Amino acid sequence: MGRFAALNAQLEQAAKARGGTPVAPWPLTARRVLIHTLCHAVIDRLSLDCGYSSSSVRERLYSGPEGSDMAGFLIYTSAPGADGTLGGLSREGRAERFGATLRKAIDDTRWCSSDPLCSDGLAALFDSGNHAACHACCFLPETACEHFNQYLDRALVTGTPEEQSQPGETPLSLAFFPSGY
Repeated sequence: MGRFAALNAQLEQAAKARGGTPVAPWPLTARRVLIHTLCHAVIDRLSLDCGYSSSSVRERLYSGPEGSDMAGFLIYTSAPGADGTLGGLSREGRAERFGATLRKAIDDTRWCSSDPLCSDGLAALFDSGNHAACHACCFLPETACEHFNQYLDRALVTGTPEEQSQPGETPLSLAFFPSGY
């Protein structure tokens, strides 16, 4: 059973146990989980690079159904004046700076201090829709995340530590950004 088929089966089983159906976004797709996890990585990186606390920003995800080209995210301040002005955050979003921020965010997903438990999905709650994600690597304050830290998988972004290839090697996983991208 594939990674997303297993997660969708877990979500459906947990929802049936509660007497309902899984909540949106369901069924989970690789596109939705990738966009969501990448957004969390960028928010974490922005909080380090420009000084905003991750609880002072919010996310908005844009992911179309399978076959659609829509895939993106918006990061914005949620509490004006809480961490100063928007200046540092908007400067990091400029074209000449965002590429480096995105590359650093992707590199940040390569490891977690809770590996191998996290990368094996053992740190995730049963019905969270998460796989390789935990408080040490991907979770944001729940006020910042529109899906309450559900539907995350950093292994989808860069692969698990065991799957990561060396620069020049063929990627060993389905990671969107394998080593040496």
